[in-house]
Amino acid sequence: MFERRLDERVALRLLKVSDKEELFGVVDREREELRRWLPWVDAITSVDDYDGYIRSTLDQLAQGDGFQAAISVEGQIAGMIGVHGVDRANMSTSIGYWLSSAYRGEGIMTRATAEVLRWAFEDEGLERVEARCGRENLASRAVVERLRFVEEGALRRAERLVDGWTDLVVYSMLRSEWEAAQAQQ
Repeated sequence: MFERRLDERVALRLLKVSDKEELFGVVDREREELRRWLPWVDAITSVDDYDGYIRSTLDQLAQGDGFQAAISVEGQIAGMIGVHGVDRANMSTSIGYWLSSAYRGEGIMTRATAEVLRWAFEDEGLERVEARCGRENLASRAVVERLRFVEEGALRRAERLVDGWTDLVVYSMLRSEWEAAQAQQ
């Protein structure tokens, strides 16, 4: 079972089917903000939309293809973080995340992302972790920049969002960079 405690208040944990109402509630409350950056938000229209999704996240873990974890703050779902599958041939993955506005500015997402990097490089022995952030999504970009990801470039008009197309800025971190950063701590 995947569970990582970040501190006494915050943990990363797998979703359970019984989380579907709470997860839907968080997404629904944050819908206007999330839909600016995440193309899947408008496809979630009811609690039942999470049945298949939660099961697929558990299958993903069971197949050794990464994970999706709830970011839990004092036992309440505050957001999600996970990987978009694992490319074993190339020893790489990419990450995605979102956080409820009530918890932004506390360093929660930076710490959660650092924990996913620890999982990728130390537990899984991967070589590369990538993140793609909307060019105008400064909060998302700040997370990976704080962790010293390297900006590689941008994919123009790469993602279709509710107000049109956005460029995606591509960032990566290599295992050697992670190890060097850990040695400096």
